[in-house]
Amino acid sequence: MGAGDLTPVAVDVVYERFPASIRGALVVRGTDSNPHQVALAEADLREAAAPSRRAQPLGLGPVTVDIVPRGEMLIPFEVPFAGLDPGWYEVSAEVLVDGQVLVRGPEKGPRPFVVRWPQGTVRRGGIDLGLSIEVPGSPGATIERMDCRTESAVVHWRHAPADDAERDELRVSAGRRRLPVVADAFDPKSGERTTTVYPVLKTDARLTFAVERRSGAERGSWSAQADLP
Repeated sequence: MGAGDLTPVAVDVVYERFPASIRGALVVRGTDSNPHQVALAEADLREAAAPSRRAQPLGLGPVTVDIVPRGEMLIPFEVPFAGLDPGWYEVSAEVLVDGQVLVRGPEKGPRPFVVRWPQGTVRRGGIDLGLSIEVPGSPGATIERMDCRTESAVVHWRHAPADDAERDELRVSAGRRRLPVVADAFDPKSGERTTTVYPVLKTDARLTFAVERRSGAERGSWSAQADLP
């Protein structure tokens, strides 16, 4: 369920980053003119690229708070980086309101944070690609370039406007290892897209770029490869 006018409370997450952890709070806000009793049902850490898979619970224990009309309460937490694999993570929570309504948040999506890769292991700099991929139902896709950064790699590519183009997704693999997608943006008018994935390592020698279509009349995966300098 959403928040705002549709639910009696909204759940948000705020945090600050420190060298060895993030510290923050779950924010439970009343959204109507009634008081509410709110019990924490679940609070956990998940991989941003796979939000359905829980990385670990926050271990906050049973928490019940009373929310005054349009008031808010903070439930503090800390997530140590020790024991977490390098990657992008997000904190989310679910609360039970008045013993009846479950509300999960943040509604607009958690703000992800990164556990950095070991220094010196990640490739940096721009790579010009110019790969063409034939995709049924459109004039095709072009993988233009990739910007390699310490915490991510941003692929700039084009997919000519077509009925099926918006449903197509780009997947990037380094050898047999798929690089999880962190963010994706698409301009349907121009066909310009950016797909942000986990960083490319210095040991990676070949990348595979695959345009995948999982719905529509013609489904499939169409790809091209690039050897890295």
